[in-house]
Amino acid sequence: MSDAHKNSAGLLDFPAVCVQDAFKATLLDVPSFKLPIGACLAITGPSGAGKSLYLHALFGMLAGQEGDPILDSNRGDRLIVQDPSSGLTPGKTLASHLKDVTHEPADKQRFLALMNELQLDPAMLGKKPNECSGGERQRIMFALAWFNSPVVLACDEPASSLDYEREQALMQLITEFKRPTLKATLFISHRIRLIDEFASHVLLIENGKVTYFGDNGSFRKQANTDFHRDLIHQRQTSVKAPKIDSKGPNRLRAELVLPHGQRDKVQIRLDRQDWLWVLGPSGCGKTTLMNAVVGLHPAISGEIFLDDQAIELNFEARNIQQRQAIHLVWQHAAQTWNPALAVKVQIERSIMNPERLPSIMDDIGLSDIDLNRLPDAYSMGELQRLSLVVALLSEPRVLLLDEFFAPLQENLRQRVVTHLHKWMREQNFSVIVSTHDEWLTQCFPAQVLTLSSVDNHV
Repeated sequence: MSDAHKNSAGLLDFPAVCVQDAFKATLLDVPSFKLPIGACLAITGPSGAGKSLYLHALFGMLAGQEGDPILDSNRGDRLIVQDPSSGLTPGKTLASHLKDVTHEPADKQRFLALMNELQLDPAMLGKKPNECSGGERQRIMFALAWFNSPVVLACDEPASSLDYEREQALMQLITEFKRPTLKATLFISHRIRLIDEFASHVLLIENGKVTYFGDNGSFRKQANTDFHRDLIHQRQTSVKAPKIDSKGPNRLRAELVLPHGQRDKVQIRLDRQDWLWVLGPSGCGKTTLMNAVVGLHPAISGEIFLDDQAIELNFEARNIQQRQAIHLVWQHAAQTWNPALAVKVQIERSIMNPERLPSIMDDIGLSDIDLNRLPDAYSMGELQRLSLVVALLSEPRVLLLDEFFAPLQENLRQRVVTHLHKWMREQNFSVIVSTHDEWLTQCFPAQVLTLSSVDNHV
């Protein structure tokens, strides 16, 4: 197979890519195309369209894939995967990862300068990946890839875990800070703002097929599909849950000192059918707070009350009813699925109310997917929503969503929020959602808890 480094009149040749499943059904069909040297290609499309599948196919990462990869790390190409927990070795400190790419004393100083550009504290080099936030891991993966002098740099949703300031810093480095070796940059995104600001070319994939390829200037003028039109005319309608006149006990009260990130006391007071946004920059402790509430990463000190009854800080010390009452949907949902079992089997084993499964699947845009596949056959956005289905059918009293909306395009965000408010009223549960996206909290008004350097409470 020809490689993408072939220079033809100042162009990079990307051969056609076709991916089929075990039954020879076509999952992805991308024709060949050319990119100018130095181009920045945005790959976009709806959740499950095949965007990540395309990058994995370029790098020869698919099971049973034959022939030489189009992009190859042995030739200097680099891929930054969407899930930062899978891009770093869990047992090694970040300093150990750094030793793999730095060989001279001056290299370390240049790497520390790059960390500064990415707003990363050098002290974190002593940590292991699981001790860092998702946004911190994403930026570390970029720094390691960038330091390796990439030829083609491919990034799968590189800024999905970052607040606006850090997102801009990372994207500017990706697209503007040129290295002599760099011939092209590819990045996946569903955010039209990032595509407008940073892409020179756009590849739009829908249902495994390309519906647009060309320069960014023409992208807004040649919308031929409903998704394309929705993408370039993104508008959000505010969705606000009606306030319930709650005369009963608080659904959740918590006063916690967290072990990582925010060190000041965090206070939460949540009524029945309340919605709370937890807002803050990467590394401030949003995920730590979610884990502390569910009891998986207990707080240093504090107390939690569920329906005015005290519960233990440690998940293991709680009774079965208390464990089931608070359900967490993780930031990177792939970690919570058994890779060897079909998703349908796992859902059936986990839920309490199976008759509601078809209607919920339809509500959040999953009615057409085949549940008999293994988890790695689904996109990140599909797995996030499947995890939400399991959580809802487990009938929680408090639902925690950690950066849940990051991998979803805008129309899906609005659809899911609208239905969550409906389910919240029907099932009488409360919701806590962590996010770095302040714009999201403005589109869907509710209580906001901002983690910062001062005492936090709601």
